[in-house]
Amino acid sequence: MGTFGAAPFSKIMPKARETAERALALDPNLAEAWATLACIEEQYERRFEGAVPIWERALTLDPRHSRARGQRALGAYTTGTYTRDQAVAEMHRAVQDDPLSSWVGAMRSYVLGFVGLHGESIAEAERAFALDADSFFAHWNLMRGHAWAGDYERALELAPGLLAASGRHQWVLGALSWIYAKAGRPDGAKAIHDEMAARARLEFMSPFWLAVAADASCDREAALGFAERAVVERDPLVIWGRVIPFWDGIRTHPRFEDVVKGVWR
Repeated sequence: MGTFGAAPFSKIMPKARETAERALALDPNLAEAWATLACIEEQYERRFEGAVPIWERALTLDPRHSRARGQRALGAYTTGTYTRDQAVAEMHRAVQDDPLSSWVGAMRSYVLGFVGLHGESIAEAERAFALDADSFFAHWNLMRGHAWAGDYERALELAPGLLAASGRHQWVLGALSWIYAKAGRPDGAKAIHDEMAARARLEFMSPFWLAVAADASCDREAALGFAERAVVERDPLVIWGRVIPFWDGIRTHPRFEDVVKGVWR
């Protein structure tokens, strides 16, 4: 719920930690609970070095825990701990260990996109989506994969189905605003930005995605404000900020250095 922006991070992430710790009190050898703690340590607490032994504990207990391996690979690459080749190799192993998991395939697609292997990223997203057509993460990565490869029209073709299936989820809206901007359709980007801003007055919206939508609408000051808010509110997605294409425009702003210091101090 924290990662996907379903509730304010300060309310939901401590509950995640409490629940994982309760699980470990019942079974200290539960790899799933250790993996959850590692995610919290990395994404919410931003104690990147502290997360390393927790990931190792999870994967020592269950070397074929592909969700843990995939999340560790993504986090390690975006924080600079893993090289491109290390991240790709870890995701290859994760899929080998759990080839029928749509989620693992979608995560591999995501990591391949981050390292610039866009053709492979799209192919893996297609495979993951074929495994489970109801998977939000696989469907989203299929749209995202085409967008990062520069095929904005194909990404826009995929958007309506994903918007309908997800209830216009903020991950879809934020990515779509960026796609519209890249496709030279500022009216579309502005409409998405306005929708997200209106919803943010009534429900919780991730500042990470609000920053993307503001930047897509050419409001760089607002985008940096949301990026700074993402740091303060401990938005889990902000750790991707140094490398994710959705923040390419934000990174050109002089104030982005303050965002970097706030996360990777």
